Parts: sequence; C-alpha cells; structure tokens
Amino acid sequence: MRNSFVAALLLFASLAPTVVAEPPRVPNDAITRALRAFVDNKQVAGVVGVIATKDRVLYCDGVGYSNFETKTPMTLDAMFWIASMTKSMTGAALMMLVDEDKLSLDDPVEKYLPEFKKLVVADDDEKTRARKPSHPVTVRELCSHTHGMADVKTRNVSLADDVTRFTAAPMDCDPGTRFKYSNVSLNVAGRLIEVLSGMSYYDFMRTRLFEPLGMNDATFWPSEAQVARLARTYMQKKDKSGIANVKLDIPLPAGSTVPPA
Repeated sequence: MRNSFVAALLLFASLAPTVVAEPPRVPNDAITRALRAFVDNKQVAGVVGVIATKDRVLYCDGVGYSNFETKTPMTLDAMFWIASMTKSMTGAALMMLVDEDKLSLDDPVEKYLPEFKKLVVADDDEKTRARKPSHPVTVRELCSHTHGMADVKTRNVSLADDVTRFTAAPMDCDPGTRFKYSNVSLNVAGRLIEVLSGMSYYDFMRTRLFEPLGMNDATFWPSEAQVARLARTYMQKKDKSGIANVKLDIPLPAGSTVPPA
C-alpha cells in the first residue's frame, strides 16, 4: 500500500495517517486486474497499490471503493487504519534505541520498568496460587510475543498506566515458553521508548521516525480534512459471503463521524 496509512497506535487505538504529495497515477492493466479481483470477490472494499524501486514508481493505482455502501471510488490520497502494522513501527523505534546503546534486547524489562519485578505466574489457572516466573521477562521476549503475560485490554490510558495494569495481572506462563500474539508487547515497548528517550511516545515517533521519513501527515488525532479522506474499514465475514464494516474506536474532531459517509 502506498502514500496514506492510518494505524492504531498501540494504547491510544488512534489514527496514524501517513501521507506524501499525491503522485501521478502510474497504471498497469495486469496489476490493476489482479487487485480488482479482490474487490470483485468481496474480499476487500478497495485497494491502493504501489510498486517502486529506490529510483522511481513503477505502478500506482487505486481500485474499488473507500466507502462500499455509497460506492465512493478509492482515491490515491485515501487514508487507511492499519492496526497492528504499527507494531513494526514501534519495533523499529525501539531498535533505534538499541543501536544507540540505550538498552539491550537481553536486558530484563524490570531494569527500566520496576513494575515488572512484581510479576507472578498463575499455575493451572488458579489465580490464588501464584509463583515468581522462572526468570525476568527480557526485552527480546517482550518483542517476540513470548513474554508470558496475560492479554489485558486497555483503552485511553497512559502507557505508564498500561504497564501498571499489565503487571498487576497474573502471567499465563513462564517467559520464553510460549508464543502468544498480543498488544501487551508493543504497548510496553512504547513505554520503554518513553522512559529511555525522555520523550512521549508520540513525540519520539513523530520526530525520530515519521518526520525523517517524510511522513509529514502522521498523527494520532486526525483533523477534519484527514477524516474526510479516511476510507471505511472492512473485514471479510466469517462465512466468506462478503465484507462487513468495522467500527473504529478513535478520537475525532467535534462533529466528525467514522466511517465517513
């Protein structure tokens, strides 16, 4: 996907749109037909596709709809909620701090976040029977989803509060013994970025990652103009019979609605 992305940025379940100056359409009938098949088969509502080398754009085109119900055509400057794609952005930001020797992947997380010292494992689902984990959770285990922590749901709290809630819940297993995909990993990584950089997660991502990459429209809180370009989010129905609209839990300007009509 190309110039505009909207990401659920960890804790905030917010928007992180990414936009550059809209490039000219660079068509390729064969590629467009392949993308259109996903729309025709009701697997997606619409797509913006790009193929590029470091020197030039080889393909750039949009197919389908930004709003399936109203059949609003997809535009090249449409913005998309990309959800867990943000995890890779946060991982890249954390690795910048590793490169700067601010931390090591094999460091225990509790070295930087003391709340991790109180973690306990609940054996056999008995929450009243708890023990210390076999070893402290490391940064590597945190980022590889092998930390063993319970998947605690949070919304609209600070990353510091997130860490407090995560570490108050009993762990599901010892760290390093099981893979379990969750939002806990990268929410905590976001807090590590704050503690180690002395900046808010948003400011670090904006000044150290988004702006240097030319992602000048990236934001947690979309403006009215950005909301107007936001494509509706859909997912395929379980019976594969079509797509269903997904309601986004995001902060919006007063009077705005999502998905856009």
